[in-house]
Amino acid sequence: MPTVREAADKDLVQCLWGFTTSCAVVFGSKFIGALGHQTKRLSLRSGLTSGMVETFFNRKIDVLVSEETLAGVKRVVTLELFS
Repeated sequence: MPTVREAADKDLVQCLWGFTTSCAVVFGSKFIGALGHQTKRLSLRSGLTSGMVETFFNRKIDVLVSEETLAGVKRVVTLELFS
């Protein structure tokens, strides 16, 4: 996998996704199926919300998909995908 700098130089998009466990169970496989034909390498992380938030803050993932609003967590921009 190229570094972020190498990806930018080659116009490759690199985005690391994380799902909380319950979100991964509900639609993780559909997400992989939808993006599988558009990517060369697709990997996801999943885990409990607290661990995934920490992973997000440590910049090990770029996007965190969670069933919780995380409204009380500072430094987080939340976007509602569906309700």
